[in-house]
Amino acid sequence: NIYITKANTVGSHISFDQIKNLKKLHLIQPALDEYHILFPTKPSQLTHLILENPECNDNDRIILIDEMEELIELNIISEYSIQFRSQYPRLEKLILSQINLIDLIGFRTFFPNLHYLDITLTGTDIDFDQISIPLLTVLKLRSFNVQHDICENFLLNLPQLRELYYSNEIDS
Repeated sequence: NIYITKANTVGSHISFDQIKNLKKLHLIQPALDEYHILFPTKPSQLTHLILENPECNDNDRIILIDEMEELIELNIISEYSIQFRSQYPRLEKLILSQINLIDLIGFRTFFPNLHYLDITLTGTDIDFDQISIPLLTVLKLRSFNVQHDICENFLLNLPQLRELYYSNEIDS
């Protein structure tokens, strides 16, 4: 396990290519523009990654573009919404402190092997016919200012669920 804080990333020249057997990595306050430098460019053994409070400079969104094919578990703790643009074919467990409803649309493509999802949803109405996560069996769903019927429609697209934890907070 390696824990890196923002103070350790001064200069943005850290590379984990030499640490071939690294399996777990916990980055605290990494800068978004450093991600492509921090993550291995060669095939790696990295299977577990935690990003805690990553910096965000893209319209209050965190956009992950790095392909990490060996990753099995990803945990992103942030006050910003997260968006994915790469596929994580082996990822089984995903924990996101915040995601917009619209960003769930690509989950079937980005996470074809996803079994466990722990998320806090934000956003507005969406066509849930576009959202499918066929292998998902465990869902921990928190929603903030999302109408209950919207969450219910999302859950109706997941008939294979075996475990569901659900809470919904709506400001009046």
